[in-house]
Amino acid sequence: MAPSGQLGCRIPHTSSMARLRIRMFGNYAHVKKHFVLERIRIERHFTCFECELRRNRLVCRGIITPAEGCDSYHIRIDYELSGVPKVRITQPSIEPSAEYHMYPDGSLCLYDHREAPWSARMMLHETVIPWTAEWTVFYELWRLTGEWLGPVAPHDMQGKTPDSG
Repeated sequence: MAPSGQLGCRIPHTSSMARLRIRMFGNYAHVKKHFVLERIRIERHFTCFECELRRNRLVCRGIITPAEGCDSYHIRIDYELSGVPKVRITQPSIEPSAEYHMYPDGSLCLYDHREAPWSARMMLHETVIPWTAEWTVFYELWRLTGEWLGPVAPHDMQGKTPDSG
């Protein structure tokens, strides 16, 4: 019980608490550095994208126009700590369908995550953004032909997302 006039009790600082504190803040600094570098690379290589850091998440927005005369696609990339980047088309509105490689949650199927799982060593400006640009080209071709002409990986799209393996 706390003495009268005090709101709580004092917990002695232990060496294991110090180690935990260093690990927690060390990891956060490492994650923040990783996301800051990702942001710099993206904004340097793709001036049509803007990124912001939100706690343990990098959010990037940009516009991709696959070719002259095609629709422009407003893109949002959400990349969370220890996660897989999720890419969505925010405009125009596209109903998710396995036919053109969208997961039920509206995120794009950009690669076979079982063949080459996402790694934090992969850089968004070298992978996810070019893959997204390719997806928009193949989507435009699908709209013209009704056939997906891009690479395919046989898998059941129902209920699957890249991070569910």
